[in-house]
Formats: sequence, C-alpha cells, structure tokens
Amino acid sequence: MTREQIYHDYWLPLVREVPGFLNFPVGVQAAMLSGAYNFGVGSIKSRKGMAGSSATRFHMAGEYAKGCAAQLRFNKAGGEEIEGLNRRRGMGDEARIGEGE
Repeated sequence: MTREQIYHDYWLPLVREVPGFLNFPVGVQAAMLSGAYNFGVGSIKSRKGMAGSSATRFHMAGEYAKGCAAQLRFNKAGGEEIEGLNRRRGMGDEARIGEGE
C-alpha cells in the first residue's frame, strides 16, 4: 500500500469523520489509521468502523489512554475471539499500549 493510498483511503476520511482528529497526538492518529485499515473507517453516525468506535469517542473526549485501551478490545473476526489478535493487541508496555499495531 502506498502513502497516497493510506492518505486518501484512511487519513482523509478520518479527518472528515472525526472532530479534532488533527489535534490528537501523532501516536493516537497512527493507532486510528491502523484501526481504519483493519476494520474500516466507518462513521460516527453509523457507530461502525474506527470512526464510530468507543475508542474514538474516548479520543474525542481527550481520554487517549482509555481510547487506546478500548482499541485493544478489537479482537474478533466473524464474531469469534481470535487468540492471535489478542496477542497482537496486547503487545507493548505501560508506555506503548498495543505496540504491535
């Protein structure tokens, strides 16, 4: 995937969909880009995808640690919990939640 594709397919839609996205810390923006790539951009209105997630609601409230913790819960595929996603989401340490993303 090229930078241009990431910019047009994920970054710009997040800028449009998520109020304050440009003011979020760069690490939060990166985590949200990863989320948008993995489960879609979605929208706040639909409450689907990265934009409509509980993680984004926490980020919009300035509660970045809670937002990152909420993103760790995205560990299912086809409605079933996937151990590999649990491991990946849990990588990191106290300073870097979900570093595998």
